[in-house]
Amino acid sequence: MGTISVKHFLNKNLKPYMINGTAYYSIYVLVTAQRKTTKFKSLTFTEYYSEQDFNELMNSPENKTAIDNELTSIKRIAEIIIAEIGVFDTMFFTAYVNFSKGCEITNINIDVLQTETDIAQTFGKKSILGISVRDVLPLCDLFEFYGIEQQTELKKQINTISDKDFFYNKKISTDELMQDINNLIFVFSMPFFQHYIRGRKKSMDLILTYLELFLEGKEILSTMLMKKYTIRNNKKYNP
Repeated sequence: MGTISVKHFLNKNLKPYMINGTAYYSIYVLVTAQRKTTKFKSLTFTEYYSEQDFNELMNSPENKTAIDNELTSIKRIAEIIIAEIGVFDTMFFTAYVNFSKGCEITNINIDVLQTETDIAQTFGKKSILGISVRDVLPLCDLFEFYGIEQQTELKKQINTISDKDFFYNKKISTDELMQDINNLIFVFSMPFFQHYIRGRKKSMDLILTYLELFLEGKEILSTMLMKKYTIRNNKKYNP
């Protein structure tokens, strides 16, 4: 996958907002992966900032959590997209990051995995993943969910359930399960993402380019997860 670089910067290439002779600019995020670079407005720091304001903000202990959450969320989304489509498509990536801010995780139905021949659930004690996924997800949007704060909490929730012996799939590590949950949420969010970009001329090309992900992504991932967790559990899934 290679290195993914994510950092904040004060975009002084734009026309400043002047107040009493002081120039104020928007904070942007610069993302580099696979020798491609894209930039977009910060979704967390949306005000205008002077150079002094920006330096103080970036070095303030009070803002460290907010900074880390945004950077880790963006990096994690980039990692998932590269893993799913094979490339760092800057248009797809930027559109999805903006979409993730405001898309509530509770709106995404990840309760059922389904293929042409089989069906499995991811909730309750019959969850094929060995954990009731819906019960460990926070009430937040996708952008916040992929941040370090919510990911740390998710890991804590999984480990707590594991300690109570509800998590019966001992052969799957917590990190591996978290990665599968993150991918599950991403792929199953595609119908909402498709609706989000539909009607935008340039973005419509994304649907045609990655048609397999939009049309068959859920079934492909369902097949992979059902095979993986059935084998790891050493039993045939029986809903």
